[in-house]
Amino acid sequence: CDRGCGRPACPGEWKPGRKYKTCCRSCALNPGLGFHTKSCGCEGQVKEERARPACKAGSRCTKKQDAAHLAEEAHPLDQDYAAACAASKVDPEPLSIKVIFDWADADGSGKLERKELEASFSILKGICKDYLPDITEKAWNDLDEDGNGVLNFMEFASWAGPRLGLPLGMKRMIARSASA
Repeated sequence: CDRGCGRPACPGEWKPGRKYKTCCRSCALNPGLGFHTKSCGCEGQVKEERARPACKAGSRCTKKQDAAHLAEEAHPLDQDYAAACAASKVDPEPLSIKVIFDWADADGSGKLERKELEASFSILKGICKDYLPDITEKAWNDLDEDGNGVLNFMEFASWAGPRLGLPLGMKRMIARSASA
């Protein structure tokens, strides 16, 4: 796989004369993060079991507190998200700092309260391979640069960016605002 995961690329061609370079859709969407589909390495030759549909709202889903919804539809931090997007014909959201911020923002306020950040720690620890300091009172005060009790996106990005090594994820947002 040319994404550096160490697995072999999927055998076969995706177009005549164009060989697969990645092991699976999930690895292609989020390289280096360890996300793979169940049929990784042979996606082009083996039919995957029926994928659940992808949530069209993605990381900005307003139903992320609903366990039934989370079980029924795939979201950007799920292992099967890339396959679900392909099956649902939904444009996938590549993993980025913005996607994680939007997902952690449970109430959709555009700001993260400490409890929202702490609730997303299991996801964050999975991405940065368990190296993540605990959010102590001092750490929170350092993160919350303006002292208003919540983190805006820039405060979160300045903390999470170096730890997670993900792109900022603003291209999609800038493109949306430019087309409006």
